[in-house]
Amino acid sequence: MKKLVISLDMETNNHNKPRLDIGGNVEIGVLKTALLEIGFIVYEQEIQNGKVTLTEVLRHQSYIYNPAPAVWVEAPPIVLELHTKSGFKPLYDQFVKDCEYNSVAKNTYSEQVVDEYAAAILEDLLRTKYPKLFDRALYESGNLHALTVVGKNVQFDIGFMNTRLPRTAMFFNYQVIDVSMMRNMLRSLGNDKLKGISKTKSTHFAIDDCESATADYKATLEVFLEKFPDTVEYFQQYKQNQEPL
Repeated sequence: MKKLVISLDMETNNHNKPRLDIGGNVEIGVLKTALLEIGFIVYEQEIQNGKVTLTEVLRHQSYIYNPAPAVWVEAPPIVLELHTKSGFKPLYDQFVKDCEYNSVAKNTYSEQVVDEYAAAILEDLLRTKYPKLFDRALYESGNLHALTVVGKNVQFDIGFMNTRLPRTAMFFNYQVIDVSMMRNMLRSLGNDKLKGISKTKSTHFAIDDCESATADYKATLEVFLEKFPDTVEYFQQYKQNQEPL
């Protein structure tokens, strides 16, 4: 069975990570964090002779409507500067301004609707193209977990997906491959080959950063497999609800 991986990125107005308080509730600061944009790209992954091939089968990007300028009032100075320098802020502000004149657009780009739409296109992909990965019982229980998530420091994004966009998050497998962690493991072993492989910079636009993470993942994984050839099955084979190493 072919393995599907999904490169995921979100843009927010804060660097707070989703956390639970003593009662198991999401902390207030995280609920106040505005989700601004979501992007993901789904790939078929194949590994042959230590070489990784990633074939794109779906991409999706959407802004998420939040009233302005309140969204930036809540942003720490470093995040505000980051989004301003990248050019993301003026584009997002124009998106918000357009939504202010159109009540339908406000609803269309709400968190809930964006979540439902993203989940619907993932469901359609699996139903029509990968029916063996679509288990109706697991889908109806909210635990399909068909896609392996890859990315740089991707636990940050998954945390928000689980707490704020749960319908989309139910498609994500427990197997999460953090490229940043893989690089640190190789670096700790003194692997000089890391010096010669891809390491792209973040633009802080969701789809751009998905593409960046994918390039780094492919290059890093090939070095990782050369160093640890016995792990190829873990990265190649799809297993429902597979636990991380």
